Amino acid sequence: MPDDIVRALIETNHIAADQMARRVAPMMVEQGWGRIVNVTTKLDTMNRPHTSPYVPRRRRSRWRTEMWAKEVEGTGLTINIVRANPKLH
Repeated sequence: MPDDIVRALIETNHIAADQMARRVAPMMVEQGWGRIVNVTTKLDTMNRPHTSPYVPRRRRSRWRTEMWAKEVEGTGLTINIVRANPKLH
C-alpha cells in the first residue's frame, strides 16, 4: 500500500482515538461519569489478504481500549469496545 494510505489508517485508527480519549477522559473522570466506546472489527474480517497495514492498528486499538478501561476503573468512566461486523462483499 502507498505510504499515504498507511499514514491515513494510522491517523484515523490510532491517533484520532488517542487524542479524543486524552481530551475527554479527564473531564469525564472529574464529573464522575462518562462513556468512551471504540469500534473494532471481527477477527475473521481482519484475516484477509492485503489488510496488513490495517490489522495491527485495529488490534492495537483493542489492546489500548482494554488498558484504558483498567486505568479508569472506579472513576465512573467506562471505556468499552463494540465489535462491528461489516458486510465486505
